[in-house]
Amino acid sequence: MFKCAIDGGAASGKSSTARHVARRLGFGYIDTGSMFRAVTLQVLRQQVDPKDKDKVMRIAQATRLFYPSMDRVALNGEDVTEAIRTPLVTRHTSSVASNPGVREVLARLQRQMANDTKQQFFKAEGYKRGFHFMPGVVMDGRDIGTVILPDADLKVFMVADAWVRAERRYKEHPQGSVQEIYEALLERDKADTQREIAPLTKAPDAIQLDTSRMQFEDQVKTIEDLIIERIEKRWKADDESRLFI
Repeated sequence: MFKCAIDGGAASGKSSTARHVARRLGFGYIDTGSMFRAVTLQVLRQQVDPKDKDKVMRIAQATRLFYPSMDRVALNGEDVTEAIRTPLVTRHTSSVASNPGVREVLARLQRQMANDTKQQFFKAEGYKRGFHFMPGVVMDGRDIGTVILPDADLKVFMVADAWVRAERRYKEHPQGSVQEIYEALLERDKADTQREIAPLTKAPDAIQLDTSRMQFEDQVKTIEDLIIERIEKRWKADDESRLFI
């Protein structure tokens, strides 16, 4: 199982990049942010205060998630792809995500997903070449390479100039002004890097990818090539070892 961890700050392009890389290689894709949103949705549906740590943690423990495709997420058998993106869910997700108990529960689940060779959580074809086959998963977030998958085969830390990120986000969701988005991103960056639990930080062995001046296709291709290079090396080593058996 090949594991690729992609971390980065808000609007760094990590999710869209990770999704495209996974699709090209036939890997599974796990958007960890959607997991926190799904738990938040369940909390709100049960009319529980998102700041009630014990009750929220118990809801997280009872939550069942499945990714029928890269663009869809199911919560306890129900497709909630659109439901987890509402303003109400967005407003309360930070409270749920900062809950230590929830983070612990979802961290265990994320590690299970990364080792999901039986595809209990997602469907994926795997990367194939000749007689060789490599199943894999691409997971993105803010602490994947440092906390969730410290043993990942490839770790990428995506960065971009804050103003560039603000312009990109404005193009995707033209609400407010670029200046307002820029200021909000700076605040989010500060919160992500200074929080006590799993702060956003680059793993020592991660490859930093600055996408400020990169086209989207180029950043996808860069990570895709890095993964293929490492898979090919593994296959070559396996082939050579068989020659001496």
